[in-house]
Amino acid sequence: MMLDVDFSPYPFSTGSNVTTGAVNTGCGIPVNKIDNIWAVVKAYLSRVGGGPLPTELFNKTADDIREKGHEYGTTTGRPRRIGWLDLEAVKYTTALAGVNKIAITKIDILSGINEIKVCVGYKYKGNKISMSSCGYLEMAKLQPIYKNFSGWNEDITGIRKFSKLPKNCQTYVKFIEKFLGIKVAIVSVGPERNANIFR
Repeated sequence: MMLDVDFSPYPFSTGSNVTTGAVNTGCGIPVNKIDNIWAVVKAYLSRVGGGPLPTELFNKTADDIREKGHEYGTTTGRPRRIGWLDLEAVKYTTALAGVNKIAITKIDILSGINEIKVCVGYKYKGNKISMSSCGYLEMAKLQPIYKNFSGWNEDITGIRKFSKLPKNCQTYVKFIEKFLGIKVAIVSVGPERNANIFR
Protein backbone atom coordinates (compact mmCIF):
# COMPACT_ATOMS: atom_id res chain seq x y z
CA MET A 1 0.00 0.00 0.00
CA MET A 2 2.86 2.40 0.74
CA LEU A 3 3.95 1.95 -2.89
CA ASP A 4 0.60 3.05 -4.36
CA VAL A 5 0.97 5.58 -7.16
CA ASP A 6 -1.51 7.98 -5.51
CA PHE A 7 -0.88 7.45 -1.80
CA SER A 8 2.86 6.92 -1.42
CA PRO A 9 5.68 9.47 -1.53
CA TYR A 10 6.85 10.15 -5.07
CA PRO A 11 9.19 8.98 -6.60
CA PHE A 12 9.25 5.89 -4.35
CA SER A 13 6.07 4.33 -5.72
CA THR A 14 4.95 1.77 -8.22
CA GLY A 15 3.20 2.76 -11.45
CA SER A 16 -0.29 1.64 -10.47
CA ASN A 17 -2.92 1.62 -7.76
CA VAL A 18 -2.70 -1.14 -5.18
CA THR A 19 -5.61 -0.15 -2.94
CA THR A 20 -8.99 -1.86 -2.70
CA GLY A 21 -10.35 0.53 -5.31
CA ALA A 22 -8.01 -0.99 -7.89
CA VAL A 23 -9.97 -4.26 -7.61
CA ASN A 24 -13.14 -2.46 -8.66
CA THR A 25 -11.65 -0.58 -11.58
CA GLY A 26 -9.11 -3.19 -12.67
CA CYS A 27 -11.35 -6.25 -12.48
CA GLY A 28 -14.76 -4.70 -13.02
CA ILE A 29 -16.10 -5.85 -9.66
CA PRO A 30 -18.85 -3.62 -8.24
CA VAL A 31 -18.02 -1.95 -4.93
CA ASN A 32 -21.09 -3.42 -3.20
CA LYS A 33 -20.00 -6.98 -4.05
CA ILE A 34 -17.00 -6.92 -1.70
CA ASP A 35 -17.92 -7.89 1.86
CA ASN A 36 -14.59 -8.58 3.52
CA ILE A 37 -11.48 -6.54 2.88
CA TRP A 38 -8.36 -8.13 4.33
CA ALA A 39 -4.99 -6.57 5.00
CA VAL A 40 -2.00 -8.90 5.21
CA VAL A 41 0.44 -7.33 7.66
CA LYS A 42 3.90 -8.67 8.34
CA ALA A 43 4.89 -8.59 12.04
CA TYR A 44 7.88 -6.42 11.09
CA LEU A 45 8.74 -4.33 8.03
CA SER A 46 10.97 -5.02 5.07
CA ARG A 47 11.69 -2.97 1.99
CA VAL A 48 13.93 -3.24 -1.06
CA GLY A 49 15.54 -0.13 -2.49
CA GLY A 50 15.17 3.52 -1.61
CA GLY A 51 12.36 5.42 0.00
CA PRO A 52 11.40 6.32 3.55
CA LEU A 53 11.37 3.62 6.23
CA PRO A 54 11.04 5.52 9.54
CA THR A 55 11.46 2.44 11.75
CA GLU A 56 14.51 1.05 9.91
CA LEU A 57 16.99 -0.91 12.04
CA PHE A 58 20.74 -0.84 11.58
CA ASN A 59 21.81 -3.41 14.15
CA LYS A 60 22.13 -7.12 14.90
CA THR A 61 18.38 -7.40 15.40
CA ALA A 62 17.90 -6.38 11.76
CA ASP A 63 20.49 -8.93 10.66
CA ASP A 64 18.81 -11.67 12.70
CA ILE A 65 15.33 -10.87 11.33
CA ARG A 66 16.68 -10.70 7.77
CA GLU A 67 18.34 -14.12 8.06
CA LYS A 68 15.51 -15.84 9.90
CA GLY A 69 12.83 -14.30 7.68
CA HIS A 70 14.78 -14.87 4.43
CA GLU A 71 14.45 -11.18 3.60
CA TYR A 72 16.37 -11.05 0.35
CA GLY A 73 15.19 -10.02 -3.11
CA THR A 74 13.71 -12.98 -4.98
CA THR A 75 15.60 -12.45 -8.22
CA THR A 76 18.56 -10.29 -7.16
CA GLY A 77 19.29 -11.72 -3.72
CA ARG A 78 19.62 -8.14 -2.53
CA PRO A 79 19.22 -7.77 1.27
CA ARG A 80 15.96 -6.10 2.23
CA ARG A 81 15.91 -3.22 4.67
CA ILE A 82 14.35 -4.19 8.00
CA GLY A 83 12.27 -2.13 10.42
CA TRP A 84 9.90 -2.46 13.34
CA LEU A 85 6.18 -2.70 12.57
CA ASP A 86 4.81 0.77 11.80
CA LEU A 87 1.25 0.81 13.08
CA GLU A 88 0.76 4.46 12.19
CA ALA A 89 1.38 3.56 8.54
CA VAL A 90 -0.83 0.46 8.81
CA LYS A 91 -3.63 2.54 10.34
CA TYR A 92 -3.39 5.03 7.48
CA THR A 93 -3.42 2.38 4.77
CA THR A 94 -6.16 0.22 6.30
CA ALA A 95 -8.38 3.31 6.59
CA LEU A 96 -7.78 4.15 2.92
CA ALA A 97 -8.59 0.60 1.86
CA GLY A 98 -11.60 0.10 4.15
CA VAL A 99 -10.05 -2.98 5.74
CA ASN A 100 -12.20 -4.94 8.20
CA LYS A 101 -9.97 -7.99 8.88
CA ILE A 102 -6.25 -8.48 9.32
CA ALA A 103 -3.91 -11.42 8.88
CA ILE A 104 -0.56 -11.05 10.64
CA THR A 105 2.28 -13.02 9.06
CA LYS A 106 5.79 -14.03 10.08
CA ILE A 107 5.23 -13.44 13.78
CA ASP A 108 7.35 -16.54 14.42
CA ILE A 109 10.38 -14.60 13.13
CA LEU A 110 10.19 -12.38 16.22
CA SER A 111 10.70 -15.32 18.60
CA GLY A 112 13.95 -14.90 20.51
CA ILE A 113 14.01 -11.09 20.43
CA ASN A 114 14.14 -9.71 23.97
CA GLU A 115 12.42 -6.40 23.28
CA ILE A 116 10.06 -5.76 20.38
CA LYS A 117 9.08 -2.26 19.35
CA VAL A 118 6.05 -0.97 17.49
CA CYS A 119 5.74 2.50 15.99
CA VAL A 120 2.56 4.22 17.23
CA GLY A 121 3.19 7.72 15.85
CA TYR A 122 5.81 10.15 14.60
CA LYS A 123 7.50 13.39 15.47
CA TYR A 124 8.79 15.89 12.95
CA LYS A 125 10.90 18.78 14.22
CA GLY A 126 9.73 18.01 17.75
CA ASN A 127 6.01 18.01 16.94
CA LYS A 128 3.66 15.07 16.48
CA ILE A 129 2.62 14.57 12.87
CA SER A 130 0.28 12.13 11.13
CA MET A 131 1.07 9.96 8.13
CA SER A 132 -1.64 11.64 6.07
CA SER A 133 0.02 15.06 6.36
CA CYS A 134 3.52 13.87 5.37
CA GLY A 135 5.25 14.46 2.09
CA TYR A 136 8.50 12.77 1.10
CA LEU A 137 10.70 15.41 2.70
CA GLU A 138 8.91 15.02 6.03
CA MET A 139 8.80 11.21 5.84
CA ALA A 140 12.55 11.03 5.35
CA LYS A 141 13.06 12.83 8.67
CA LEU A 142 10.33 11.35 10.85
CA GLN A 143 11.23 10.23 14.35
CA PRO A 144 9.17 7.17 15.36
CA ILE A 145 7.31 7.10 18.66
CA TYR A 146 7.61 3.55 19.97
CA LYS A 147 5.73 1.29 22.33
CA ASN A 148 7.97 -1.45 23.69
CA PHE A 149 6.96 -5.05 24.33
CA SER A 150 8.73 -7.88 26.08
CA GLY A 151 9.56 -10.64 23.63
CA TRP A 152 9.24 -14.42 23.87
CA ASN A 153 11.71 -17.24 23.33
CA GLU A 154 9.40 -20.16 22.57
CA ASP A 155 9.17 -21.82 19.16
CA ILE A 156 5.59 -21.05 18.13
CA THR A 157 5.56 -22.70 14.70
CA GLY A 158 3.58 -25.72 15.92
CA ILE A 159 0.89 -23.79 17.78
CA ARG A 160 -2.62 -23.69 16.29
CA LYS A 161 -4.64 -22.04 19.08
CA PHE A 162 -4.24 -18.40 20.05
CA SER A 163 -4.55 -19.19 23.76
CA LYS A 164 -1.50 -21.47 23.49
CA LEU A 165 0.79 -18.70 22.24
CA PRO A 166 3.22 -17.21 24.77
CA LYS A 167 1.50 -14.47 26.79
CA ASN A 168 3.86 -11.80 25.45
CA CYS A 169 3.02 -12.82 21.88
CA GLN A 170 -0.70 -12.62 22.66
CA THR A 171 -0.19 -9.17 24.17
CA TYR A 172 1.60 -8.03 21.00
CA VAL A 173 -1.24 -9.22 18.74
CA LYS A 174 -3.97 -7.80 20.99
CA PHE A 175 -2.26 -4.41 21.04
CA ILE A 176 -2.14 -4.34 17.23
CA GLU A 177 -5.84 -5.18 17.15
CA LYS A 178 -6.74 -2.51 19.71
CA PHE A 179 -4.58 0.21 18.11
CA LEU A 180 -6.04 -0.37 14.65
CA GLY A 181 -9.58 -1.10 15.80
CA ILE A 182 -9.65 -4.03 13.37
CA LYS A 183 -9.99 -7.75 14.13
CA VAL A 184 -6.79 -9.78 13.74
CA ALA A 185 -8.52 -12.86 12.35
CA ILE A 186 -5.44 -14.85 11.28
CA VAL A 187 -2.03 -15.13 12.92
CA SER A 188 0.54 -16.91 10.76
CA VAL A 189 3.18 -18.70 12.83
CA GLY A 190 5.34 -20.36 10.20
CA PRO A 191 6.06 -20.90 6.51
CA GLU A 192 3.90 -24.01 6.11
CA ARG A 193 0.50 -23.62 4.48
CA ASN A 194 -1.30 -24.85 7.59
CA ALA A 195 0.76 -22.76 10.05
CA ASN A 196 -2.11 -20.42 10.83
CA ILE A 197 -4.16 -19.58 13.89
CA PHE A 198 -7.75 -18.60 13.12
CA ARG A 199 -9.52 -16.36 15.62
